[in-house]
Amino acid sequence: MRIAPILLAAILPFWLLAVSAGETPAQPASGAKPIDAHALYEQKCGSCHTKHASGLAQRSLKLDAEKQAVTNAGVRVDKLLVEHKKTALSDAEIKALTDQFAVMLGTGFVFQKKCAGCHSTGLDFARLYLTIKDGELISRVHDTPVAKLLETHARLTETQLKTVVDMLRRHVETK
Repeated sequence: MRIAPILLAAILPFWLLAVSAGETPAQPASGAKPIDAHALYEQKCGSCHTKHASGLAQRSLKLDAEKQAVTNAGVRVDKLLVEHKKTALSDAEIKALTDQFAVMLGTGFVFQKKCAGCHSTGLDFARLYLTIKDGELISRVHDTPVAKLLETHARLTETQLKTVVDMLRRHVETK
């Protein structure tokens, strides 16, 4: 029956909004949780740029020879963000966004190409359905390691599988 997936797709964005309302990214300190670059982007960048950072990264950014995120014109993103439209970002926030853009670009957007058709965004999927147990990324639904599930589920190459698992783990760890 298709009602459940349709209902979930309709309700999920509102539930996520309600759950995350009022949260602000944590400032990293020794041993502290890293800044949630996704939430930071949505709070400070998404109103002028694309709603999700992946859209901006796909259209306007690339990796340079040092694997740093740069604009298509070659300007380093970390340098751009220092003075970008008077956006008040701390050094830690600039680093979080710059690192996130570089990671996104490095994935080749495999999740968007292979998984998003059924699983929406990697961020939403990971934070709703996955957890880390004994150091391993686990499906809450199947209580099984995600890497094992993806061996038969997603038709990914070994490299793509590692990329997707690493990406999903980052989403859970920065929750």
